Amino acid sequence: CAALAALLVVGGAPACTAARAALDDEQGGVRALAVVTLARHGSTRDAGRVRACSDDVDARVRRAAREAAALFAARSAA
Repeated sequence: CAALAALLVVGGAPACTAARAALDDEQGGVRALAVVTLARHGSTRDAGRVRACSDDVDARVRRAAREAAALFAARSAA
């Protein structure tokens, strides 16, 4: 979680690569932070994987996925 939090601030390709891998983590908090990272720094190619997280067992991940979907939609409209 701490590494992802630091990468969230830094952004860029390393942050997105780590976040994509973290979407499969066992801990819901890590998955939620991964979704937030991809929402802020990811590309439209990440939208599908993030959207799939809206069915996650963890409420934090589902909430982050809904918020991320809104960010991706806003980027697409701009």
